[in-house]
Amino acid sequence: MCRVILYPLVESSLPINVLRSFERQRKSLENELKLSSLDAIIHFLKNEVETEEKIRLSRTDIFHFSSERKNAAPANSRDRKPSATELFIGHKSNDNLCMFCSKNHETRSCKKAYFIPLDEKLSVIKRKGLCRICLTKGHLAKLCSSSIKCNLCSERHLKLMCPNLEVNKLDQIPKQSLIWNKDSDTLKIDSESLKLEEPGTLTKRKILSLTSRIFDPIGFISPALIRPKLLLQETWRNNDHWNSEVNENIKRKFLSWLKGLRYLSDVKISRWLGITTESNLSLHIFVDASQTAYSACIFTRCESSDGAVNVQLLQAKSRITPMKKITIPRLELMGATIGARLFDSVSQALKPEIENINSYFWTDSSTWSLCLHPLQRLFGLGQLQCSFVR
Repeated sequence: MCRVILYPLVESSLPINVLRSFERQRKSLENELKLSSLDAIIHFLKNEVETEEKIRLSRTDIFHFSSERKNAAPANSRDRKPSATELFIGHKSNDNLCMFCSKNHETRSCKKAYFIPLDEKLSVIKRKGLCRICLTKGHLAKLCSSSIKCNLCSERHLKLMCPNLEVNKLDQIPKQSLIWNKDSDTLKIDSESLKLEEPGTLTKRKILSLTSRIFDPIGFISPALIRPKLLLQETWRNNDHWNSEVNENIKRKFLSWLKGLRYLSDVKISRWLGITTESNLSLHIFVDASQTAYSACIFTRCESSDGAVNVQLLQAKSRITPMKKITIPRLELMGATIGARLFDSVSQALKPEIENINSYFWTDSSTWSLCLHPLQRLFGLGQLQCSFVR
């Protein structure tokens, strides 16, 4: 009886490669020696240990001095000082990194730098201590002996630093579907991406196509994008085909939403968060849920030394509820989950520059806050969501 209990315990504690070797010899041990499973695995382990000891003994006797050197090398490697060659190679490998994109190529060969505004490139050059002419370290621009000439203006600088470059002459620089106004330093939605033509025959495929053209990575206009997602979900409830025309109620609501998109171009968000070295920064995360959708948004609150307070929307996420009916407390917990994920990504991005950030989570639901109590036990998806929020 004890063998039946001990054998699974011994088997579960062995490494996988040892178990594989034992399974190859298991039949021969049990049939030839007529041993039980527990005796067979003990006999196998005994033979393996004896074999390893013989191999180690023979290697130690023949290669005694070489083994001592190999064993002593890792211990001395920590205390060993690097040679001049290693220092030179390490220094050269760091110099090969681009100052603009941190990729493994020369700074003057960076293709991404052609799409970076000139003022940003000049700030990088000043911060890194580079020469404005050849973009290398070790000397000033007035002492540069390089014979570089720009192909656009024939001045002494690289082409990517030319003021006549198209990206350097733009007052508004596109950032995917966002427009960055350099004068006011604000972001707004590109009005061109909002010019969607009214379809003649509105189908489920057309609703999905028109909605997906609006790219909102930060979530500035996520409240406006919830409505077409709900209409698309309603077509799934009606079992509409992809190429069949939707009913009049859905068509009327979608066309009304389509006409109101032009007002989104008036929404402007400041690009600067108001963070300084002397400001007191805190993050405020708001989560909420309803029967149709759940969302989370994160704000930064910066209080300067003179008492001025600046509150700025940083990022937002929203989801529509599944077609399967879910209770409001569970939806509140799902909203708290995306709020926790949003906070985790934002705090990781701000940590290198700002430490000890005060964070506050706001909700109007007391139900899901009770679920986060350590004594409260949930199962399945709710348990995973609670553990992540904790």
